Amino acid sequence: MKNTKFKTKIIATIGPSSDSPEVILDFLKSGVNMFRFNMKHGTKKWHKEKIQLVQNLAKKHKKKIQVFVDLQGPEIRILTKTGKDINLKRKEKITLGNGRSKLSLTHPKAIKSLKKNDLVLIDDGFLRLKVARKNKASVMLEAIEDCVLKNFKGVNLPGKNIKISSLAKRDIENLEIAKKINIDFIALSFVRNAKDILDLKI
Repeated sequence: MKNTKFKTKIIATIGPSSDSPEVILDFLKSGVNMFRFNMKHGTKKWHKEKIQLVQNLAKKHKKKIQVFVDLQGPEIRILTKTGKDINLKRKEKITLGNGRSKLSLTHPKAIKSLKKNDLVLIDDGFLRLKVARKNKASVMLEAIEDCVLKNFKGVNLPGKNIKISSLAKRDIENLEIAKKINIDFIALSFVRNAKDILDLKI
């Protein structure tokens, strides 16, 4: 970690539309002093190359910057059976269960924690469903309003303590990259308790 004199951070996220030397240089000239990389997207090779590109350009143009990587964390995502969008009307019901159901989760064990009337929030809470009925291996969800369920959107289960590792396999691999290329900060998504942070520090 490097000590830097600036306190106010102007952050730019680097992705496919902003990873060229020209765009990064424009960021630097505009006052950006912190660059964010979302490690749940892109390949390890891409992240390593682009982080080093940012660092090298900053050094060449004598700009003081910091880099932080955003890890995936214990994320749960919705899976549609066909991979396509599903349109639901208000009060329409749909089954969430295993791979044979219309909907499933990347962490199927999370379904066991659900009870009748529990909320299921999807896509940062933009879509709201509730548990209308629970069976042995699945639950029947009811749409609270008209919505479009998109494949692989994030799921939040308010008040539920799901036993999922705080670090996905991809996170552990990305941490190895971060150690080698002098990252300043590491952000972990979906932190649930102090243990998640301690696991990351170890």
